[in-house]
Amino acid sequence: MQRFQSILQFKKVSCKNCYKCVRNCPVKAIRVHDHQARIIESQCIYCEKCILVCPQDAKEEQNMIPAICNAMENKTQVIASLHPAYLARFGVTGINGIREAMKKLGFADAADAAEGASLMISQYRALFAEQKEPGIMISSACPVIVQLVKKHYPHLLGNLVQSASMMQFHASYLKKKYPKAEIVYVSPCISAMSELRDSGNEVDYVITLEELVQWMQKEGISITEKEPEQIAYRSREIAIADGLTDLLGAVKGIRRLSVSGMEQCREVLEEQAKKYMVCPFEMSLDVSNWADAVICDYNYVFDPQAHIKRFFSESGKEEYLFLIDEAHNLVER
Repeated sequence: MQRFQSILQFKKVSCKNCYKCVRNCPVKAIRVHDHQARIIESQCIYCEKCILVCPQDAKEEQNMIPAICNAMENKTQVIASLHPAYLARFGVTGINGIREAMKKLGFADAADAAEGASLMISQYRALFAEQKEPGIMISSACPVIVQLVKKHYPHLLGNLVQSASMMQFHASYLKKKYPKAEIVYVSPCISAMSELRDSGNEVDYVITLEELVQWMQKEGISITEKEPEQIAYRSREIAIADGLTDLLGAVKGIRRLSVSGMEQCREVLEEQAKKYMVCPFEMSLDVSNWADAVICDYNYVFDPQAHIKRFFSESGKEEYLFLIDEAHNLVER
């Protein structure tokens, strides 16, 4: 299994003070220091908006292809699980042509992750059937939204549907079919890499569809459309807007609200968050993660017992600039 520290960072370039990445980050997870933008990964949700607006194309993503090639060279059986978005990216109607091309790359087999989506939908229906008390349940097939809840709306974590993702369901299915295989998930974006750190993860590597395209081009491999498979996967709708709710269909006793896009999702999360009674101090601590400047008492910086742990713990090695007002009072305190 691939081990790594950072999913997304910026290359070392001389930023031109445009601050486009800072302004466009929806969760304020970017800082600029010494003309170098840096992503604060503990706050990043991997939406890649910063990359889209960066005029220097300074992205530096985790590249797992060398490790995959090394596994293949060591005769490890490597199986690909493809997010259904591959249909649109390659303009095909089924998996067969892609499977043939990926075998030329060295994969033992390739399968449509819509198989995992079917298993996930079954799990959702079972969970909803067990729901005895009415309440808010939040679900998304997009890892970006899951990361948004986990990192920026932690008080709503209990409302997340407790189910594995399509990626994990499919990996589990494939590992039962190929017990000694290593699984490569091919995703539309890098956000799926965040699941590699979760307990219970069964995926060994994640690459994006664009990385797969570049890999095929480098090896001179093209895709030839084949006869479509006999099985029709309606669960492929998971890849489109409202796909998850459409696949679930009507569930007795459950009212659905389907939203798409970062802004709509945040509006709904904010609305639900306001229904909860929260401690003002704890809320201010959560908000501080988004702030560019924090005004506080000396104790929250200098007192080892009272300092704000989220900023000064050993795991957090961010750099901060302190402006100390009336510093002569520090001596007495």
